Amino acid sequence: MADGDVFRKLKQIYIKSYKGLCEGKANADECALVLIRAFKKDIQAQGDLPISLAQKIGQTLTKIFEESCGNIDFGLLNKEIEKILSIDEWHDRKELMLRAAKVCIQEIRYGYVQDVNANSISETILGNFMNEVYESGFKECIPLIDKHYMGVDSVTLEGRIKEVHPDVMSIIPVWAKKAVIDKSVANLRMPSRRQVKTIDMNENLC
Repeated sequence: MADGDVFRKLKQIYIKSYKGLCEGKANADECALVLIRAFKKDIQAQGDLPISLAQKIGQTLTKIFEESCGNIDFGLLNKEIEKILSIDEWHDRKELMLRAAKVCIQEIRYGYVQDVNANSISETILGNFMNEVYESGFKECIPLIDKHYMGVDSVTLEGRIKEVHPDVMSIIPVWAKKAVIDKSVANLRMPSRRQVKTIDMNENLC
């Protein structure tokens, strides 16, 4: 398969990350940073509207929760969320936000989220949205590629992606919190680079 056929499955911003993971020359920390940098660009490309939508949903959900004393009409809540999201004309982004909100609702419904207030729910929904962006833009695209770059096999590539996954996930709540505070995704920060010592195989380690 030609490279163009491979890369057509991925957004342009993730190609460098994908190639690096396929090549396997860089260590997991370096691969994670390259992937997170691409992920940040993807988040920023979504714009600031998801932040205000997450806040409106958070406020609505909190109000309904308080007024119902915990006995939430989830059918009504879903309709209210869809009404809020109707202002977003970007269909793909709206779908990702809808999925993010529904994940949060399920977490509340089954007791995984105890602190139901507008601010924390807004951060949770926005964090879920960021996760959806990552999943749909990168992770879910990998299995769609028939033959990977450099001929790497799927099991090896999946193992390398699994290695960097915790680093990607750990930055999401940090970014969600900052974005809600700033009301913008413009100033999201990269995580600090861990110091990796290269060991000289001829070095006396005793």
